Amino acid sequence: MYLTAYRVLSKKTGATAIHTALYRHGQAALPTNRTEIILFLQSPGTWAKLHRYSRPLLDKLQERNLPIISYLDIVAPDDLTPAALRKACTRFAEHLTYDQLPLLAEVSGLWLQLSISQANNIILGMEFPVLVEATAAFLESTSAQPSATTPS
Repeated sequence: MYLTAYRVLSKKTGATAIHTALYRHGQAALPTNRTEIILFLQSPGTWAKLHRYSRPLLDKLQERNLPIISYLDIVAPDDLTPAALRKACTRFAEHLTYDQLPLLAEVSGLWLQLSISQANNIILGMEFPVLVEATAAFLESTSAQPSATTPS
């Protein structure tokens, strides 16, 4: 699966919102190493053609020219549970510093990528748990659905 949360900023109002999306891979192959993960996260269209993945949420946000303040990308097997996600993210958080952002790491069989814009005075230790909870709650709410995105 590809699970993501993006915090975006409204240019008109200055308000922020977190958008989440989940795409289950089904029979498609998951990226298995750092090179494939980087290809997937940088060129989702290429990976989508090869492996039937899609990232319409990111495309929609970019079309609307909404500044992305922070994001958390997760690539994992379809049977990922919210508890396993939270546990992996806790381990991932042990290594977080602004110097490393965006940070990409494999933890407990999951690939996680985090980036936070320093220009928006976002505090790393406060933002990461918010993104983790957004993705875990969304995963929990969509556990029986084949594919889902938040309304935009």
